[in-house]
Amino acid sequence: LLVECWATVLALVLSAPAGKPYKPFSWPILRHLPLVTLAKAMNMYLSFVAMKRTSLPVYNVLKRLQPVYAMVQDWLIRGSLASGGELLGV
Repeated sequence: LLVECWATVLALVLSAPAGKPYKPFSWPILRHLPLVTLAKAMNMYLSFVAMKRTSLPVYNVLKRLQPVYAMVQDWLIRGSLASGGELLGV
């Protein structure tokens, strides 16, 4: 998980527009950190519960619903709606 987070930060820093650098420790980003951390921890906990209480095929179906969970979380926390292409892709 930590490697995933660092890779995301690196990708965002490298892909930032020239005149507007990416600032990962700015307030607009950090204000969401506690709620997003809690949501990620709950997601991991529920994944472990699902692995314990369901069969492998059912767990795989639940795991594939992760983008739906991420879009709902993004809407609830940031008020951001997915584009039509993103919804179509999911």
